[in-house]
Amino acid sequence: MPSDSKGMLSGGRTSSFHISNVHACKVSRRAPSSFKLLVQKDRVDKRYDFEADSPKAAAEIVAHVRLLMAQYDEEQRARDRKSVV
Repeated sequence: MPSDSKGMLSGGRTSSFHISNVHACKVSRRAPSSFKLLVQKDRVDKRYDFEADSPKAAAEIVAHVRLLMAQYDEEQRARDRKSVV
């Protein structure tokens, strides 16, 4: 029996990336409920376009990804400082 829900796995493909491979994440200007993710994959930048349920949801996702990117960068800087000492 087919499902009526628009779940994440309803026909779409999934991929996962380490946060260090994510170079940028932003809400699309033309479609505010969509967002773009720029990921380095096999030494080449690849853009992924996603659609959220609403513009608010897209903005929340982008904010969360950017927060994760900033936290990872800060952890890397802390590790680099420790290795110098």
